[in-house]
Amino acid sequence: MKLKAIILISIALFFTSSSVQNDTYSLPVDPIADLYSYMAQPISENGEDKLAMFSYNENALLIYDLETQEIERKIKYDHQGPKALNNMKIYGGLSYINADSIIYFDSQINRVYLSDNEGNVYKRLIADGGNVGFGSMGIGQSLAYRKGHLYTQTWPVTIGANEMKDRENYPNHFGKISLKDGSVKKLLLDFPPEYKGKDYPQMLKSANIIYNPKIDKFIINFPLSHSIYVTDFKGNTKTYLAQSKLVSHNEELSTNKGKVGASRLDDYTTWLSDQYEKLIFDPISGYYFRIARKGISERAYNARDFATEKEVIVLDENFNQVKTLKHHGGSLLYYFFKGDQIFWNKDMRIHNVEAGNEDVIYFDQVKFK
Repeated sequence: MKLKAIILISIALFFTSSSVQNDTYSLPVDPIADLYSYMAQPISENGEDKLAMFSYNENALLIYDLETQEIERKIKYDHQGPKALNNMKIYGGLSYINADSIIYFDSQINRVYLSDNEGNVYKRLIADGGNVGFGSMGIGQSLAYRKGHLYTQTWPVTIGANEMKDRENYPNHFGKISLKDGSVKKLLLDFPPEYKGKDYPQMLKSANIIYNPKIDKFIINFPLSHSIYVTDFKGNTKTYLAQSKLVSHNEELSTNKGKVGASRLDDYTTWLSDQYEKLIFDPISGYYFRIARKGISERAYNARDFATEKEVIVLDENFNQVKTLKHHGGSLLYYFFKGDQIFWNKDMRIHNVEAGNEDVIYFDQVKFK
């Protein structure tokens, strides 16, 4: 938990392109809500585009109307009782399916919550993974939903009665979690060749998973692989090159032992490594957006300066690389789409933290077609 807290602070302290539009688009920050939320998702309700953003301070899901640029409503949750929603700040994940099915996941205790848009938590269940747990060491859990099941990456249990023996040789799996009873089916999709024989921290192994219902396939992003993986988890897997020149160097844990304390080793090694940090999907256009970033220097890490060089690789619906967009290098927390434009938050370190602005989030508008 201490490591996750370090990551949370690191990202909080911490896209510019020739296609960026000059128009200023912004969304208000609720006075009680958090400026930084790692549980946000563009959604559609009754044909209207919205942005869902979880507020840890309020224990509520804020729904933004992207046309009026205002908070349309808040879905508030109890802190205690049989319908409570807890533990979202560090371990939470969000998958908004529709107004009747809002899924939350607590990766610390493998608990799944199902809610409606009135804040009624009508189901709580524990994902029974046996000797595996779920989720990412990073902030914000990557979840995909398909036909009554939740899909997320699994990890060997390292302590306790369910400790996995010989876990060093355990290949990568994803868990298919039943939202009916919490039962789990392990789905094999091993790490890419780039990982073989390497001593990487878990954060550099943490995959990003997306489901595209139009092709009935899952698209998976591994931080250190130049390719993305497209699979149905039934033995049919294809790889598509989605490479950036920014990603050419990565660090191993063994290289950095002795440079920093054990509690910071994973975090340090991750920040100094080039990587593909996120994969985004626009269900309307069918386009994919892969964010690549350079690792920072040791000096920058010690100064807690986490901004770096980034770019966004654009793939069309057939996974052809069609464009590369420059990015401002700060954190990418909030995004949504309008036609042939992607909107992402401006550098919040500059426009919010350094400017003393906790009231408004500003967005870049970037054409991707």
